[in-house]
Amino acid sequence: MSTLREIIELCKEAKKKGEEQGVDIDALYNNIYDKFQAFYSHPESQNDDTPVNTLINWANAYSDHARLKSNLASSSPLFNHACKKLEEAEKAGNAGLQYKIFFNWGNILFDHARMAAKFNRNDKADELFTHARDKLQASLDIKNDFVDALHNLAMVFNEQALLKDGNQRMWYISQGSEKQRMAADIERGEKVVPKKSATPQDKLNSATEEKEKGNECFKTGDLSKALFHYHASLNYLNGLFGLPKELEGQLNELKSTVFNNMATVHLKQGKFERALEEVNTVLKSDPKNVKALFRRGKAWMGLNELEKASEDFLQSLSLAPKDQHPAIKQEQIVLEKKKVDQLKKETNVYSKMF
Repeated sequence: MSTLREIIELCKEAKKKGEEQGVDIDALYNNIYDKFQAFYSHPESQNDDTPVNTLINWANAYSDHARLKSNLASSSPLFNHACKKLEEAEKAGNAGLQYKIFFNWGNILFDHARMAAKFNRNDKADELFTHARDKLQASLDIKNDFVDALHNLAMVFNEQALLKDGNQRMWYISQGSEKQRMAADIERGEKVVPKKSATPQDKLNSATEEKEKGNECFKTGDLSKALFHYHASLNYLNGLFGLPKELEGQLNELKSTVFNNMATVHLKQGKFERALEEVNTVLKSDPKNVKALFRRGKAWMGLNELEKASEDFLQSLSLAPKDQHPAIKQEQIVLEKKKVDQLKKETNVYSKMF
């Protein structure tokens, strides 16, 4: 039976050979998996930290194997096998190695995300980057001065930023820079104050604070900064799980408000198509959202789709409380004037044709 050290050396050799032409990668790694299984099943492997360390190295072998594949379809199952080994390691209950388990888990999810991004599976990549961040942060929650985890977490933020646009990208880059700064502080010997991961309620509170900051910026006319804070609010809300049922409604309402506010900014900027995207996100889950219908009407009017604008204004008027009627009716007046102006222009064009 091979020792764990010998199996790890075989993994290193397989990684090098796997990059050569004409090598049967699967045969190399299947042999390694058999050796891991034989070692893990042997009574001698069940001492102290050995079971967990075996599972961690086994998981990394699957990950190395996956990275040598030429497509996502063949690499994803191997990445999934790697994660299952780390699930086993976590359940083993070795408290002293939990930070190491989460660190390796985050790295493997990071590699999977990179592979997904390489093949333009951006939605999948975005999801995997988020899970990688969660695992690396879990490692830091246990060992807050773990420099390697901070560096890798910074890399995850920076690569996930490439999947984002505008202010949302800026937020991810700023988070990556913050993690790098923390790592540099530790390397200089400075103390780090332990910081636990935010709970779902904490994230909901932070999202609300960012939304309010966005509103203040909007009031002062700083539209770019308003969008930055609205994106930051959504970053707290996206992928938020574990809320009590009584707070789920608050979550959905906050999301709708933020998307509606972003649409208002885009309308102010004359970016009518972007405004449509935001309000359609709201209307997909809440078709009778009055503010979204009203803003969509304004976006259609900006795009000169006057009949569509008219339909949305009529529907929003039928659903809105009476105190909102004046604002909607005012836009209907503007719309009717645009229709008259458009008709005059068309009449002038036709008259010149004959």
